[in-house]
Amino acid sequence: MAVTTHQTRERSRAWFTLREPDQAVRHWGRTLTHSGRQHVLDVGCGGGRHVVYLLRLGMTVTGGDQSTLALSETRRWLARERLHATLVQLEMTALPFQNETFDAVLSVNVLQHAQPAEARAAVREVWRVLRPGGLFLAVLAGPGGCRCLVERPVALACGALACDRALHPGPSMCHEHNLSDLFSGFRIVNRQRRSLKLPEGAGPPCWRGVNWRVWAERPIA
Repeated sequence: MAVTTHQTRERSRAWFTLREPDQAVRHWGRTLTHSGRQHVLDVGCGGGRHVVYLLRLGMTVTGGDQSTLALSETRRWLARERLHATLVQLEMTALPFQNETFDAVLSVNVLQHAQPAEARAAVREVWRVLRPGGLFLAVLAGPGGCRCLVERPVALACGALACDRALHPGPSMCHEHNLSDLFSGFRIVNRQRRSLKLPEGAGPPCWRGVNWRVWAERPIA
């Protein structure tokens, strides 16, 4: 039976249905609230879970993504919640914002999809759009640990999925010894290594992944 346009659209939308914010973002959000930092950019916002979470904390949020489908899903969620955020289609290596625009920038499971030069360029752009003293939270998979299903619904008909980076590994900035280079210009406030495992039944039982959580600050001087 032929797959209709509607079925294709609904299957694609399943990639953006996760609702709960990453644990690191929940911790980071409380830190932002207590520090008085209000204007936040989410680079690679996906279906909007972190945009919505930060708005609920009372922040002013801009969400950006390369995918028009992701932005559409975020817009639908915001409408249901009667919340407002600025949504922008963007490339992370050339952010369409003025220098020193934001108090904080968030990027969850985005940088590992880039080639090393692109990842460095993206982090430089984050540094540029942050105000001095601004905070950057990056969550990225370690080498060999990029399984998109970790951030997607388990009950996808197509089963466990790996992104192109995992299927065809190449040069990466996700090794521990590369993190200082990747975040050059920032002061790394905290760095955590988290071990990941695919949910039961979602993939090979032997699979393990690594997730880096990096909190960094653009120095004031």
